[in-house]
Amino acid sequence: MLEAVPGQIEDEEEDETDTLWGKVSHFMKSGQCEMLIGALILMNVITMSFQLQYEGFDRGRRIGYRDFDHRAEDVWPGGTMAFLVLEGTFTILFAMELVLRALVLRWNFVKVAWNWLDLFVVVTSLMQLAWDGMLNTTVLRLLRIAKLGRGARVVRMSTMLDSLSMILKCITASFSTLFWSLFLLLVIQCIGAMSLMYSLESYFDDVKADPDERLTVFKYFGTFTRTMLTMFEILFANWIPPCRILVDLVSEWFSIVFIMYRCLVGFAVLNVVNAVFVQQTMKVAQNDQAFVIMQKQKAMTALTKKLKLLFQELDTSGDGLLTWSEFSVVLTDEAMSALLSSMEIETQDLRTLFELLDSGDGVIDADEFASGVLAIKGPAKSLDVAQLKHVTRDIDKKLDKLLKDDTGTCQSRKPVSHETLPTPKTPPLPG
Repeated sequence: MLEAVPGQIEDEEEDETDTLWGKVSHFMKSGQCEMLIGALILMNVITMSFQLQYEGFDRGRRIGYRDFDHRAEDVWPGGTMAFLVLEGTFTILFAMELVLRALVLRWNFVKVAWNWLDLFVVVTSLMQLAWDGMLNTTVLRLLRIAKLGRGARVVRMSTMLDSLSMILKCITASFSTLFWSLFLLLVIQCIGAMSLMYSLESYFDDVKADPDERLTVFKYFGTFTRTMLTMFEILFANWIPPCRILVDLVSEWFSIVFIMYRCLVGFAVLNVVNAVFVQQTMKVAQNDQAFVIMQKQKAMTALTKKLKLLFQELDTSGDGLLTWSEFSVVLTDEAMSALLSSMEIETQDLRTLFELLDSGDGVIDADEFASGVLAIKGPAKSLDVAQLKHVTRDIDKKLDKLLKDDTGTCQSRKPVSHETLPTPKTPPLPG
């Protein structure tokens, strides 16, 4: 069997994208398609909001609420037909998108959990569209909200919504912290509610107290459920009304109780819980490899764009090459020097920097400039130090080998004795 060559595979993929179905398949797998579906979901949500407002007009007129004297059709003429057409249009578009994705992915369609969510949303939308006029049930109308579930898939799949995706990941990772925080607050609220109810027993049993005043206090602190609701209102909402009721009708000493409770629980405990949530969020952000890689890629892309703009400004000749005369402008141009300094590139020894960026031909092109600056940007990394140690170790080995070879050569030479040396001729003495 012949194996396919990578070049042939690429040619086949190019041929597939040239066809209409290939273009459709490529678009269905792209992020642009996810963003388009997200825009449709947003438009559908806005339409649903207007439809609920429209239906509220008739609902207010039926119960006799003030200022709701006209039918919804009179307030927004043609609204019923318009919302029906829009609902059917959105349902058909979502169904077509689901069918196209199933045809493109084939068996891989059933392996993705998000596709099952989309299938459920489309089926319930078709049921609601078909049966809403005949069987106006609350369940079918509540199934409209299931369309919002598709938004989670768009957020997870799209790389353009990385910040929103990180927020959702942090919320998901904080479920454990949220559970124990709510448990702690619930215990504190229970203790506070029980303490208040025990303190008010004598007041409720006092037959001399004003009945209307006792009814007012009972509305906030009469039963455990009412007291718990009041405690959560004190902690998270307006705590002045229940405090004033006890201070004015029962005793002024309750003002101290409320102030201490607000300071200890409302300030100290809630701030600690918020700090824990922030720490958990930072931990998730630091451990999310995809988010870290995405942020580094964005930073690298932005820096590369700045370097290209800097290269174009330095290339005064416009030939796409930098000579030393063009590059040395940085020494006299303060703006250029400041720009390089902002990129953590020092310009004290500009000649050395030019030689590092140059590949040996005396000029620097755009690719050499960008890749070279990115390589030397910032302080030395651990990898750079390790690589330098490795090169130094290789040089030491080569020097030791050379020294050993030279020493061995010197030892192998035969020593020269005086006997073997030629006897110098003595010049004749003058007569």
